Amino acid sequence: MPNQLARFPHIPTLIDRGDPGIEDWTESDLTRDGVWHDLDCSAIVPMSAKFVWLVGRIIGGAQADERLQFRKKGNSAVINVLSQQAPGTGKAIWYDGFVPVGSDGIIQYRTQETLNYIRVSVRGWIA
Repeated sequence: MPNQLARFPHIPTLIDRGDPGIEDWTESDLTRDGVWHDLDCSAIVPMSAKFVWLVGRIIGGAQADERLQFRKKGNSAVINVLSQQAPGTGKAIWYDGFVPVGSDGIIQYRTQETLNYIRVSVRGWIA
């Protein structure tokens, strides 16, 4: 039987990256100053990706309302972000979600200096 999905090339496909051995980024790889910065995923996701699937964990630092946020590069609406708030000092929380990505493989992130434990991995993508 022929592949029926091949008749519909516009249907998005979820690609599971598999089982990466370590996180792709940690707090030492990120600028933590509350300003949006580029995060280059192009070494992991193909140019055909429309969304990058992120998973990770943060642990709250000493400040209330600490967040790690991701968005498509160029977006400006604060409602259109993947956002995770730390649950409190020394408490961990996992996050998992999709972020739109351009053909250059770049998304953006921001977080505060006091959020001192951050793990980010690409779980997969939608192409």
